[in-house]
Amino acid sequence: MNAQVILNTQTAKEAKETVSAWVDRHENVRLSITGRADDARAVVRDAIDNGMDRVIAAGGDGTLHLVASEVLNSAADNTDTPAVGLCPLGTGNDYARSIGCPDQPHDALDLALTGRVARVDVLRAETEDPDISPQWGVNAAAGGLSGKVDEVITREQKDRWGPLAFVLGAAEMMTDVPRYETVIRYSAEDGSEQEWHGTAVNVICANGRTVGGGMSVAPEACLTDGKMDLVVLRHGPMRKLAGAGTRLLAGRWDEHELIDTIRTSSVKIRSSPGLKFNVDGELWTDKAITVRVLSNALPIVPGADAPAL
Repeated sequence: MNAQVILNTQTAKEAKETVSAWVDRHENVRLSITGRADDARAVVRDAIDNGMDRVIAAGGDGTLHLVASEVLNSAADNTDTPAVGLCPLGTGNDYARSIGCPDQPHDALDLALTGRVARVDVLRAETEDPDISPQWGVNAAAGGLSGKVDEVITREQKDRWGPLAFVLGAAEMMTDVPRYETVIRYSAEDGSEQEWHGTAVNVICANGRTVGGGMSVAPEACLTDGKMDLVVLRHGPMRKLAGAGTRLLAGRWDEHELIDTIRTSSVKIRSSPGLKFNVDGELWTDKAITVRVLSNALPIVPGADAPAL
């Protein structure tokens, strides 16, 4: 089994040393430390061209998003692709939770190199603007409050507070809660098109189970059912919004009167003003978007006890 490890240059020194030492013990594994997205993409493409069995993302959700996107782009071109492994070294590590990835780097790397391969669903997000590139999503696309929080959180805050940085960012935004007049069209279980409309604060298209460093927004999400969990937080009185936040932190996001949840395979979202969406935590667009689930599209290496599989 041969593999390419892609390590984010912003990873903490101790974690870098752990990954480097692990790679040194495996002559069939090569390591690239990258800081620019274009460089990382080039490494993934080279690994695919050279027939690597595994490409391992050693970093956070952003690193995984980048690696998986290049693998999916190659698969769309009918190219044989490697399986994607994960060594979670970031702030959020949300997708790692859904696939049961070990916390310790050496355990995660061992799994990524030798573990079984499973094919899982991914999201495909697009706009009507030809100048805005479509996005692949492994974990979630989120807009509204989520996008604003991503704007205010700094790298220093993530490094200092870890997942708590997302909570602090959301608390800061609660002093001026955004309102979005939103229309959502989605595919119902019977194949008909249904519509949700109202004043939203946040909209999440969840493929995985958690966002923001462990916040359980879709506790029953499954990565192999061909569905996403659409989660809408509606605007309301501040005390009720605060209650929704408490539910979120307690992992009971779907048990509040201001929260609507819908399971669907495709959704079109339009709002005024535009919801600023991120995909896997990477800021993207505030245009109207369409999100679809592509079933069994990505080969990944999950843990033995993967809650979302």
